[in-house]
Amino acid sequence: MEIIDTYGLVESRNAKLWIELKSIHDIEIQLYDCAFYSAYSKNSKSIIYVPKNNISPASFTHELLHILLRTKKIFIGGGLQLNLKEKPTLSKIFTQDLIYHIGNCLDHIKMLPYFLNIGYDRKDFLTDYSINKLSNEDLKHIKNNFHSIFFFKKYYKASAIDCFVGKYFAAKACPNNALDYSIGLNKLKAIDTKLYLILEKFTNAWNDFDCNNQDPITSSYHLFLFDFIDEMENWAVGKVQNKIHFAIHGQTAAEVIFNRADAEKEFMGLMTFLGNRPYLKDVVVAKNYLNENVIPL
Repeated sequence: MEIIDTYGLVESRNAKLWIELKSIHDIEIQLYDCAFYSAYSKNSKSIIYVPKNNISPASFTHELLHILLRTKKIFIGGGLQLNLKEKPTLSKIFTQDLIYHIGNCLDHIKMLPYFLNIGYDRKDFLTDYSINKLSNEDLKHIKNNFHSIFFFKKYYKASAIDCFVGKYFAAKACPNNALDYSIGLNKLKAIDTKLYLILEKFTNAWNDFDCNNQDPITSSYHLFLFDFIDEMENWAVGKVQNKIHFAIHGQTAAEVIFNRADAEKEFMGLMTFLGNRPYLKDVVVAKNYLNENVIPL
């Protein structure tokens, strides 16, 4: 690790942004043996990590714009994470990687117009600019794994919900206007319309939010962030049991029942049930096929 000057990183297009940020914020640049640019901010200080073999003013500006949002007290990803800690149901669905991804995508939506306005090309905004963020393969995976019907009950798979949400935000934040996501997003919507509309409402509110006008009463992003979390929690009720099952033994509830129910075994392979014999209602409950060593307390 070594501290470097700004030569090669600050030039005519980003000089004004650099000077303005440096006047109100402590920014350190560190040269690293790493593949990608990144930035870490805490309070009034930020560190930008720069790959030794990739001195790029555009990539450097990308990180400056992340910092610009922090100086405006916009921490949408952090706000999402803090509020999810208070929601046990959602904390079982939203992984740390997904929360980081959503925050990054929302940052990018606000950063791109500034990036273009000061003269940079949109193809230099992201290193994966040309990659389709919502491919047919992605949609097929989500559709095939999102939920299954077993004994007339619908079971959801947490990893597919994660993919649904992540791919939605990736498509919405993609800077490549040559990629038409309209068909893909309609297919995503068809998989779960209610979930899609919750994400869409939140994204539209974020698009309308003015980063330069944050009235704590009338225009704070926390207002629609709270609404988003409440709506997500209502949607998630009854859908998180699979997350618990999967975390413990690597299978969804439907997979537990499918793999462990056996007509040749005593009581269909059930390990627990009330009374002297099981009933149909016992057969469709996944935890009844588990012994005490794997049942969550």
